[in-house]
This record gives sequence, structure tokens and C-alpha cells, in this order.
Amino acid sequence: MDKKQMMGWFIIIVMVLSVGGIIGSGFNTSEQELPYEEYNGYKIYQYGLQSQVKVADQTYTFQYSPQMLESYTLPLNVLSWLSKERVYLAYKPNDTIDVNQQLQLLSFIIYQNGIIPQQACTIEEGCPDIPLIDCENDGVILLSSTENIITSDNKCLVLEAENPEEMQRLTERVIYGILGVMH
Repeated sequence: MDKKQMMGWFIIIVMVLSVGGIIGSGFNTSEQELPYEEYNGYKIYQYGLQSQVKVADQTYTFQYSPQMLESYTLPLNVLSWLSKERVYLAYKPNDTIDVNQQLQLLSFIIYQNGIIPQQACTIEEGCPDIPLIDCENDGVILLSSTENIITSDNKCLVLEAENPEEMQRLTERVIYGILGVMH
């Protein structure tokens, strides 16, 4: 092996170890070293552009911190859902914005808390073989709108948003409420 080959292998090894060190150090960062803010007794850790909070030994990741969502209030006590058997998650078929991601997030959080998430529709036209929501039972309705607002209709929270990004904000506000992080 000549000097050029040895030097080439040396550079390759140093580069591989450098990249490995950078990647490895990111995985070994402890929560104590990460920046966080206290919010209602919870530590909200910042991971780049995302926020994380640990509730009952489960870590949840959000696109928005609670502080960014304080302008939205919940007109219903979603913590009361934790004692329910089922919560309805409803959408309007063929609505102008796709709410599947938000429905999946809500389903996951509700199911993880021992509640059956029941998918439902707001209207019969275009609805698959699932129930129509009547708001006599607890539920969340996700709709497109010209404004971004959370209201209530009997036992339902109604999330109205102009676009998927705003619907994500409203959905995360509800999830923070279900977890007890925001009141």
C-alpha cells in the first residue's frame, strides 16, 4: 500500500468516525440537557421545531407548544371524556380540507386513554358505513371554514379551520386538553 492509499484510507476513517460521532451524540442527549419550559407543572422540551411533553411515562410530540395555542379555549371539559366509554370523531365527507391526519391523532390519543374512538360523519351524503354524529354523545367535529375557531354544539367540540395547518393547531389544542397539559 503506497502513501496515497494510506492517506486516503485515513481520511475516509476520520470522516466516517466524525459522522458517526455527530449522529451518535444526537441520540444520547438526555432530557436534562435539552431546553425546556415549565407549563402548568409539565416540562415542555424543545426538539428543533417540535415540542415534547411527558405525561404518565408517555412522551408526546407536537408541532406547536402550548404557549402557541393559548389563544384557543375549549368550551367543553375534554378531561371528562376520560371517564367515557366512547368519543365520536366526525368529519364532513368531501370537505374542502383533508382531516385524516388529525382524526388519526385524536383516535390514537383517545384510544391510548382507554376510550373507544368512533369515527362518524356529519352528513349522510358521501358517508361510508359509519354512524352520523348527533352530539347527544361526546365528540369532536372537524370542518373546513373561513375562520379558525373552536366552538361547541351540545356535547361536541367543533373545530373549524381554513387549511390543514390550522386544523393541526386546533387538534393539538384539544390533545393538550385531553392530556391535562392545558385547561
